[in-house]
Amino acid sequence: MCARCCSKPITTIIKIDGIETGIIGLDQILTEVFVSNLNAEEEIKNLLLQKTREYGNYVSSSREVAYKNSLYIEYKNFVSEIEKLQKARENEKSSVEKSKWKIFKKNKR
Repeated sequence: MCARCCSKPITTIIKIDGIETGIIGLDQILTEVFVSNLNAEEEIKNLLLQKTREYGNYVSSSREVAYKNSLYIEYKNFVSEIEKLQKARENEKSSVEKSKWKIFKKNKR
């Protein structure tokens, strides 16, 4: 919550129904939804829309579905990037452990 009161959120441009649209605080919105640990697609979409409005973005009721769908695509991309980073970190950790093991075995001889 401090991010909203202490610094100005960045506006990110995404396409909603093919129209470039600025979303204030998109990175924070995606992060907040991610840490909520929701799994159901509709719950995620509803929270994305709620958070989007909380950050001061106007969404007319006639465009809610389009916003939900576009925000959900952005969310899935966000989650995919996090998963890639986690996997890379695990691979790096595994490589370090293997290197340590090789050094240990070498020094034991």
